[in-house]
Amino acid sequence: MVPIKVLIRLGSRVRSRDGTWRALHRLRSDGANWAGSSPERLCATPWTSALGCSGQSFTLTQTLFLCRWKKSSAKRAVIVDTGDATTERARWLREAEDQMRLAREALERDLQAMRTGRAHPGLLDAVLVTLSDGSRVPLRKVAHVSQKDARTLQVLIHDTSWLAPCDKAIRDAGLGLNPLRGTGDSDHALYVPVPAPSQEARQHIARLASHRTEETRKTIRLVRRNLLERIKSQVSREDDRFMMKEQVEELVERWIKLVDQVLQAKVRELNQH
Repeated sequence: MVPIKVLIRLGSRVRSRDGTWRALHRLRSDGANWAGSSPERLCATPWTSALGCSGQSFTLTQTLFLCRWKKSSAKRAVIVDTGDATTERARWLREAEDQMRLAREALERDLQAMRTGRAHPGLLDAVLVTLSDGSRVPLRKVAHVSQKDARTLQVLIHDTSWLAPCDKAIRDAGLGLNPLRGTGDSDHALYVPVPAPSQEARQHIARLASHRTEETRKTIRLVRRNLLERIKSQVSREDDRFMMKEQVEELVERWIKLVDQVLQAKVRELNQH
């Protein structure tokens, strides 16, 4: 496939997704700005007919790479490149961002499991229940965990024969939790009070959360290192390498900030108790 390069001068009119015609005013660092419309899709229908794309649908991350300024003495313009090599490199960025997103999601789960005095269903995610046949399964497989109130979790057991094993699993999980059995219509449920941690315990949790967050930062930096090595070995043109490296750094900076926000939220939660 021969690369398709479409040059669009600033101020030119292109058809937007709602069928109206808009003027392209500028290209921002976070993607194309179509006179106020969303930059999420650059070459999605009906952009394709206006831009001359070959039918691909590019996400915001891909748009960062696919759009560039054309430097010349004439009126500035944007080049959209939909060639095979370009879309392949855009895929590298998308895959790297997916890895960073997964790292952040794992951090969120781990920090939610750290007891802060607020009842959160994720607190019991790591609890394993030993059944009568000797198998060990996650609590969420045999029960539904929800928040009853700010300081209490409700565990609804799917089978009353699993009530005692679930009770024991929660007590022995090392979380300092002591379930209470329901009565009457709630005899298939466990209620788990979540006590507020002591000052010493809060400081310990804060240190653990900070350490776990730093591990996530290292994971994101490792993704960056691997991607930069790939760019260095597989991208021949110097200006393309430079542009991709800039976009990688922007990507890493954004996800590091998102990771830091997870830690900040946990610290605020700790300080409220």
